[in-house]
Amino acid sequence: MKARAIVMGACVALGVASMSTAADAKLAELLDKMHKVNSVEGQPILAEILQLGPGALKEVCGMVLPPGKGNDANAHYALHGLALYVVRPGAEAERKLYADAIIAALAAATDREVKAFFIRQLQLAGRDEAVPPLAKLLASPDLYEPATQALTRIATPAAVEAMAKALPDAKGGTRVTLIKALGQLRAKGIAPSILADAASNDPALRRAALYALANIADPGAAPLLAKAADVPSPYERSKATAFYLLFARRLAESGDKVNCARICRELIKTRTAPRERNVVTSALTELVAAVGQDALDDLMAATASPDLQLRAAALRLAETIPGEAMTARWVERLQAADPRAKADILGVLARRGDKAALPAVMAALKSGDKAVRLAAIPAAARLGGQEALSALLAALAGGDADEARAVKDALMRLGGADLMAAAAAALPNVPPASRVVLIETLAAGRAKAHVDAIFAAAKDADPAVRLAALKALGELADETALPRLVALLLAIEDGRERGAAQRAIVAAAQRIADPEARADALLAALGSAKGAQRATLLGVLARVGGKKALQAVVADTRSGEAEVQEAAIRALADWPDAAAAPELLAISQGSQKLVHQVLALRGFVRVVGDSDLPDAQKLALFKEALAAAKRPEEKKLILAGVAGVRTLDALKAVLPYLGEGELDEGPLQAEAAAAVVSIVCPPDDQATGLRGTEAVAALKRAIAAAKDPSVRKRAQAYLDSMPKPDELNIAQGKPVKASVPPQGNNTPDKAVDGNAADKNGSAWFGTRWPCSLEVDLQQPATIDSAHVFFYWDSRYFQYTLDTSLDGKTWKTVADQSKNTTPATAKGVMLHFAPVEARYVRLSILKNSANEAVHLVELKAYAAGKGPAKNP
Repeated sequence: MKARAIVMGACVALGVASMSTAADAKLAELLDKMHKVNSVEGQPILAEILQLGPGALKEVCGMVLPPGKGNDANAHYALHGLALYVVRPGAEAERKLYADAIIAALAAATDREVKAFFIRQLQLAGRDEAVPPLAKLLASPDLYEPATQALTRIATPAAVEAMAKALPDAKGGTRVTLIKALGQLRAKGIAPSILADAASNDPALRRAALYALANIADPGAAPLLAKAADVPSPYERSKATAFYLLFARRLAESGDKVNCARICRELIKTRTAPRERNVVTSALTELVAAVGQDALDDLMAATASPDLQLRAAALRLAETIPGEAMTARWVERLQAADPRAKADILGVLARRGDKAALPAVMAALKSGDKAVRLAAIPAAARLGGQEALSALLAALAGGDADEARAVKDALMRLGGADLMAAAAAALPNVPPASRVVLIETLAAGRAKAHVDAIFAAAKDADPAVRLAALKALGELADETALPRLVALLLAIEDGRERGAAQRAIVAAAQRIADPEARADALLAALGSAKGAQRATLLGVLARVGGKKALQAVVADTRSGEAEVQEAAIRALADWPDAAAAPELLAISQGSQKLVHQVLALRGFVRVVGDSDLPDAQKLALFKEALAAAKRPEEKKLILAGVAGVRTLDALKAVLPYLGEGELDEGPLQAEAAAAVVSIVCPPDDQATGLRGTEAVAALKRAIAAAKDPSVRKRAQAYLDSMPKPDELNIAQGKPVKASVPPQGNNTPDKAVDGNAADKNGSAWFGTRWPCSLEVDLQQPATIDSAHVFFYWDSRYFQYTLDTSLDGKTWKTVADQSKNTTPATAKGVMLHFAPVEARYVRLSILKNSANEAVHLVELKAYAAGKGPAKNP
């Protein structure tokens, strides 16, 4: 027995059982698996633990340790998982087995934190068997709060009775907590005993009692709650009024709607100060919920209020009371209301959805007041549906732009083939502004069956109608309509309309599955087109793309017609992918016209920079162009393209142009400096820039060479934000991986970025512990120390440091598994016997503050190179 006790003591200290029996070994194996699986995968493991019986549960409970006394993570995982697992339907026997084990462990525990842990598990899995042991703790100054929370969650009559029995002797925080809990559970029997507390000088006790009396809704508490709600102090008045309204709601729920209504109307009448408008709104809400239609007069009065907030609330509440009688009252009110109120009431009628109001709404479509007509349009659509279609289309005849937009929105809500057919038929018979609206409606409704009506509108006498029709064709026309679209394009003279037609052609072409077939209609027209028409088609080909289109455009770059040649070069410069890059580079180097050289080079830089080519290929093309460029202006354009390739190789390609070294490129210093800054610095807050000694040196040279102050400022800001390179830290910037996902942008690489000062933005945040972070030093090294920086506040971390040559066999070189010293900004130096390693792994076993892991930096040092002492 003594040997057995010694073994069990060691098990508790380590948090993992090293046991002699088969069952003990099985339990140890199961516990070790717990933190490695998710909640679903863990259920079979929990089931196996339960099958091992009460003895196993007792052993797991015995592994829960006071803070700082060892690693009990596996026991925590298992017991909490079991608390959630045993409450599933049909598992009452397992739940009782588990609850009995926790109750026994609670009785045996002496540490406050350990007891609190067991109480929280009973809160999840306990029932009446847990009430007596929890009730004993209600008098404990350290444990009354978790015990009360657990009893509140259990919420059986026995739990309520236990708290009620403890109430007479409770004082201070204990009494406040019990009153809140009993109030939450609506324990009616306690009302007389807490009336005096509702007048206490202790604010916390007073508010707890007022809340409990309100939620319990004891009728005898009404005068006291009314008095408390009428005090002068704004804060106390606000809190007590909220309790008074809660009291009113609970009265209504219990069947006393008369007194609920009395309280609500009293508050509506007396709370007239602007700062208490929310009270009136809340009281009106409770009144409507309690008495429904009997609150109509109150709602009518509120809708006439000059207070916009109250009026809006009343109108919203009016929508919640069903019935034709209520609709009739609102229609009656509509007839006598002023225009502003009529618009509000029409909104109410629309949202109520009662079709009985439709005649009144249809009549409002012809009102002499525009605001009323605008409110009537959506109401008619909502209540009448297709029945209102003719009336809505008739509303377009007036030609008012605002009303036309309102009709469009209403028509879109209606939708349907009949509506689209009616809209297409009405096109010739409405004013131009209304034709635009109908065209937009057909486009938004994807009315492809009526594309002929849109083509006809594209030749309308009104330019706004033509433009709307061309835009709609971009939505509706498919590949079969491409020849018509091309013909339409060639007949257009207006620039805006031509652009809309070009966009429509591109949109229709993109609907063709075969990329090489998309340009067929354009190429067919190109065969006979000349001059300006041919130039127009070339511009569209550039946006459609494809090999055949590219061949045609390249051929026209050698055209004898100057207009066509320039259009072809411009089309090539606008090409959608990098396929045009070789031709553009050739033109930029071989054309005799400077304008063509510039157009081609600009196009080359754009198509390469915007392409999805790998960075290495982009850079190779840019370097080829730089080598061939003759004029500084050309090199400036190309450097601007290289600036978009954010790699170390791109940085090396730009550095010679800073005016030093083998290239004498002084005239390009400013552009090269801007390129360096663009390559090295992150483009936005979500991205990361280049790091390391080469990046630092390049930025310093760029700052010296830059002429634009904003470029220097950006470079200096990033330089200042970079951690100072630590030449002795062999882990900095090395490949790293973690065993758990990161939280947000706090990825594992930030634990080896050299920045140990920023505990928030430059740290690895892992989602849970236990977990590990592994650094690949990339080559074997003899190390004898490491510097670990955890997130510092009042929390402590428990961890071990391991090394390996192959990433498979690990040796623990530093053991901090029992650490209870809070982390600081200075970190902790770990010294150990020299060991040859390629991989360094930090295994985090516990965070005393929460379930996550927060590692700011991990540094490693070659033997004899690290700091000699702890910081």
